[in-house]
Amino acid sequence: MKYGILFMITLMLCAFTGSGLAVEMELPEIEHMTLDNGLDVYVIEQHEVPVVSMRLVVPGGTLYETEETIGIANLTSSLLRKGTTNRTADEVSEEIDFIGGSLGAGAGDDAIYATCKVLSKHLDKGMELLADIMINPIFPEEEIEKQKDQFLGSIMQSKSDPGTIRDMQFYRLLFGDHPYGFPMIGTEETIMLLTDTDIKDFYNKYIIPNDAFLLIVGDVQPDDAMQKAEDYFSSWKPGTPPTVDIPEPGPVAGMRVILIDKPDATQSYIAMGHLGISRLNPDAFACRVMNYILGGGGFASRLTKEVRGEGGLTYGIQSMYDYNKYKGSFAVKTFTKNESTAEAIDLILEELLRIREEKVTEEELDDTRNFYSGYIPIQFETPDKIASYVETIYLYDLGEDYYNNYINTVNNTTRQDIQDVAQEYIDPNNMLIVVVGKAEEVEPQLAKYGEVEVIPLIEL
Repeated sequence: MKYGILFMITLMLCAFTGSGLAVEMELPEIEHMTLDNGLDVYVIEQHEVPVVSMRLVVPGGTLYETEETIGIANLTSSLLRKGTTNRTADEVSEEIDFIGGSLGAGAGDDAIYATCKVLSKHLDKGMELLADIMINPIFPEEEIEKQKDQFLGSIMQSKSDPGTIRDMQFYRLLFGDHPYGFPMIGTEETIMLLTDTDIKDFYNKYIIPNDAFLLIVGDVQPDDAMQKAEDYFSSWKPGTPPTVDIPEPGPVAGMRVILIDKPDATQSYIAMGHLGISRLNPDAFACRVMNYILGGGGFASRLTKEVRGEGGLTYGIQSMYDYNKYKGSFAVKTFTKNESTAEAIDLILEELLRIREEKVTEEELDDTRNFYSGYIPIQFETPDKIASYVETIYLYDLGEDYYNNYINTVNNTTRQDIQDVAQEYIDPNNMLIVVVGKAEEVEPQLAKYGEVEVIPLIEL
């Protein structure tokens, strides 16, 4: 069965003229088959370089974690290449290094994944190793303890980084017991208590072929790649696709101000925002355009110009939406001197109000269209990038015309559309404000936004 996703991307790029120039790309179609065990396999030919990029994706990720198992998705995925029924961890490393390839695994908010990149002449070996770590991991006790020690070391180290502290507390407070608020790396308490039984149970329950898909992109012949996928992955036993109840996080009501006291801090690290939208929200396209103008467009954005440029209060500021399966966050993040904390927050609030109350300019909108006209084609230049973008389509069930709609919508987004989504999805009167700074200097400044809850850093 063939899918015309990339063919439609070709048409979309040729038609996209934000900069007045047509962009021509020739991209092949996607070949698809489903193995008897339920694993979906997608093959995309790209013969420009003799390289193949593979991504095996299992939906779920941290969504399958609980308060007691925070970090287990990341821990489990990190252990996949640490020993199988056929190879020790060292042997896995030696074999992939010998062919000059890369092999890894990880977890995100909505998925666990394993990746492999090899020269096309080593496709057999690369796919063999990828299949081995996904189908036959044994989670050796000594490797579990090593990995847990590494995670605990990273957690301890993060407690001295104000930016990491800010982010972790912001998402934890915003999402509560929703998994999007869990730190990916886990907590000291959960990592220490996780056992080999927990990890094996998590793997057996959630990492199954009939709830997964494999992307093979690069210098391959589809029929050959499909046959290799059949040869190496058909032994993977299917399971029962999991169902989980995801708690709905409550909205922020009023201004909630949290100050994490770091007595030696000379700067304040600020995160402020509220719940945003999901990737499947039809307004997501317009929100991207709006946010690029507001604070997602680097030096071209309003927040950078006003808070960094005109105000001279920071070296870096950005606004962002999380585009996940469920409703993510909207956040503005920056840092400034302790004494200018309130001044920075005031400027941010002014810009949030302005983008709601005034339409953006035609020049700002044209600049955004021009950005995407150059940005999108670059994303389809290599097998890795193609695999990453096509993964998004299947992970979120976005439909074959997703990127076509993406570009068309950017082109057709109006100033009124931008104001409409700003008024719908930005609320300066109901925000969580998290600041990491020196309480003695910062707390009096924050009082004007509401009652300040001060948390000593040592208590985190």
